[in-house]
Amino acid sequence: AGSALIYSTYIGGNGSDIGNGVALDHFGNIYITGYSINSGTDFPTTANAYQVAHNGGHDVFMAKFSANASTLLYSTLIGGLGDDDGYALAVDTTGNVYCTGLTNASTPPFPTTLIGYQVTYGGGQDVFVSKFGSYAINGRAVDAATGDPVAGVMVALSGITSESMLTGPDGRFGFTNTLDFAPYSVAASRTNYNINPNIFTFTLDASRELVFLAA
Repeated sequence: AGSALIYSTYIGGNGSDIGNGVALDHFGNIYITGYSINSGTDFPTTANAYQVAHNGGHDVFMAKFSANASTLLYSTLIGGLGDDDGYALAVDTTGNVYCTGLTNASTPPFPTTLIGYQVTYGGGQDVFVSKFGSYAINGRAVDAATGDPVAGVMVALSGITSESMLTGPDGRFGFTNTLDFAPYSVAASRTNYNINPNIFTFTLDASRELVFLAA
């Protein structure tokens, strides 16, 4: 009914910080974008940020909060020496974040990748579109004999970050609150089922798709 303030938080430094876009993932984590006119390292960024310091003018920011907005899970700046403004973003099912906006940064320019459609600044204000992501751990539990999905399997992630969930009707699970190049274990169990393998242990050096066989 809108009668209760569920959460509310600031994020910013000692200059002007403007939020323009917001999105949620399927865990309820909150993603925001906009731009910061702070200088130096005043805008809050996290240790694994793509860009921790302000490059000049406006810089785009992208930040990820926990579902209750109590924890800043990720925050980065991105921009060149000019004005770079983020206006909208979206999140896909594996936790990749897509951001768009405008830039007039020329030297140094807004960051692009070698395979980008247009890698050089065209003049005036140019559109940018960027994709950010962390390696995700996804997978499914299936019947060992039929290959049919198995719902209700408890899947537990343990390591630097920890989380657990039940597989859905499609037998799937997914963890996106993970840190790249960190050690993890993922274990699965369900009453009256033997699951083989029942645990995977690895260093997260790429997105993982795990399959648990239940019998």
